[in-house]
Amino acid sequence: MKEVLNVDEITSDDEFFLPYHGVLRSGNRARPLRVVFNGSQKTDLNISLNYVPSKVGIIQEDLFSIRLRARKHAFFFSCDIRHMIRQIEINPEKRHFQKILWKQGPNEPVQIYKLKTVTYGTTPACYLSTRLSKQFTIDEEDNFSIVVNIVLQDVYLDDILIGCSSLKELEILKSELVQECHCTNGISPIQTVICLVFILIHCLKKTM
Repeated sequence: MKEVLNVDEITSDDEFFLPYHGVLRSGNRARPLRVVFNGSQKTDLNISLNYVPSKVGIIQEDLFSIRLRARKHAFFFSCDIRHMIRQIEINPEKRHFQKILWKQGPNEPVQIYKLKTVTYGTTPACYLSTRLSKQFTIDEEDNFSIVVNIVLQDVYLDDILIGCSSLKELEILKSELVQECHCTNGISPIQTVICLVFILIHCLKKTM
């Protein structure tokens, strides 16, 4: 977040204050509080933030096809691209569409902030995350030829679900995916850093 300090930035004819609320998850110790943004909330002009952007087409594979391809293999694993959407920075000239009200404590004054990154609950969020992951992969195609088709075809939002025929191949895929994601850092002015969390499924040594 970036605090709005300039008086000229506080009010504008072309802006949006993004409503949000917290969801408390008592069973989740790692992330007990989840913030939910609502870009579909209408203003007094009966227009919401999600109504304004151009509607782009779906550029990702459907989930059924991704799961079907993964399940035909003897081994498969899923990857989660951690905090993917919130690592994509918004053009500074467009951040006034993502203003929020925030205060640091119960006795602190309410202040105006601009969200600097793509935000959950807004129309472009899913498209931008998918489009960027595809572009990063295309840019690094010569260096990571093994995982090119995987990232282009088997990514659903921030989840990758792929399979292979052996544990050795699985380890190669995992290693190259990690390297490919780390190499994207610095390629784009967005400065995205992507971390992968792997969950190995049906990966038993006795099957080797």
